[in-house]
Amino acid sequence: MKGNFKVNVAVVLLTYMEAENIETLIPAIKGVVSRVTENFDVIVVDDDSPDGTARAAEALGSHVLVRRNERGLGSAIRAGIREALSRGADVIITMDADWQHNPQHIPRLINACLEGADIALGSRRIPGGQLEMGLFRGLISLGAKKLSNIALRSGVKDPTSGFRAYNRRAAEEVLALRTNGYVFQVDSLRLARKRGLRIVEAPISFNSRRHGVSKLGLSEVMEYSGLLFTLLTRRLRTAVDSSGG
Repeated sequence: MKGNFKVNVAVVLLTYMEAENIETLIPAIKGVVSRVTENFDVIVVDDDSPDGTARAAEALGSHVLVRRNERGLGSAIRAGIREALSRGADVIITMDADWQHNPQHIPRLINACLEGADIALGSRRIPGGQLEMGLFRGLISLGAKKLSNIALRSGVKDPTSGFRAYNRRAAEEVLALRTNGYVFQVDSLRLARKRGLRIVEAPISFNSRRHGVSKLGLSEVMEYSGLLFTLLTRRLRTAVDSSGG
């Protein structure tokens, strides 16, 4: 995309024990985004990593929020979005800090928002997208996709993607959510659909992490399943009420 040097962009990185990864990732992000706009911030939301992630991010010129008494992906995303809005961001990118999300795809997400999307999802499951992940996480992702589409009736091909862009309106809306963990990704789409926001998907490649281990655990899977069960139950109840049964 051509540079739009007036747009204000914030890239929010969510970290825990990612010191090795961000040493190369943050400079790569800055190199990519600087070709789009001269007005941008890299915001790192770190859960008090003992490996020095926060110090490394600060040394690389990022704005760092260290959370010591709060955990969970959803609350971390909200903290990053809140900070980005306070710094005047027009478009807010959220992405993982382990190189599974390729920073080269950031411009297409920004461009989607500039062309009218409220939320632009980096999609691994549309033409042009690529998916590289282990069997366990792959099965969870596929099952979550199918259940999410049944519950949300959104038609979104990759509802669990955390690599996405929000415009200011969408960012302000999702701050109202209280869901935590990975379930935030789907709950934010539920809210966006309810508010009539426009969701688009852009192809991305999803790669294996370079260093460290995945933070996806059983508690996140259980929380995610609980939300989907609630949404499915609500949908069935609505269908029964509509039929007069």
